[in-house]
Amino acid sequence: MKRGIEMGKVLRFCKLNSWEDYFEEFLLQKELEGLRPRTLNDYRYYIPRFFDGKE
Repeated sequence: MKRGIEMGKVLRFCKLNSWEDYFEEFLLQKELEGLRPRTLNDYRYYIPRFFDGKE
């Protein structure tokens, strides 16, 4: 006798259009992984400059 119903997982994928979209997803993932706020802030500061060619 079954005690419950097993349901499959449903994944919803978002269409990402730019590196900024991917970057926001990356930051969210890193935040969920427990990176320190200073590290996340450094990512926010340095990575866009890499893509924009600014120093």
